[in-house]
Amino acid sequence: MNHLQSIQQMHSWVGDNSGHDGHNHDMEMGGMLTAEELETLASLKGEAFDQFFLASMIAHHEGALDMVEMINDSTNAEVKSLSENIVKSQSAEIEAMKALLK
Repeated sequence: MNHLQSIQQMHSWVGDNSGHDGHNHDMEMGGMLTAEELETLASLKGEAFDQFFLASMIAHHEGALDMVEMINDSTNAEVKSLSENIVKSQSAEIEAMKALLK
């Protein structure tokens, strides 16, 4: 399952009556760039951009792994499956990005 499919699956669970737009919520996720960091990223070029982008994405993916721990005790089979898919895909992507930083 790719990221888009995961997002679509979660939207289907919440439905249109959730009051959430996917970004407007009280929960903070680790690894999200601040407005200042986004400006810094936009100003960078070449290898400096690549390094900053990769380091930021690693932190973002690690934040997703932290969030998924919150559903470890779920009894919903679909949620458990999604959790396993997120851990597998995000962990693999983290390793791939770390290898690119070397």
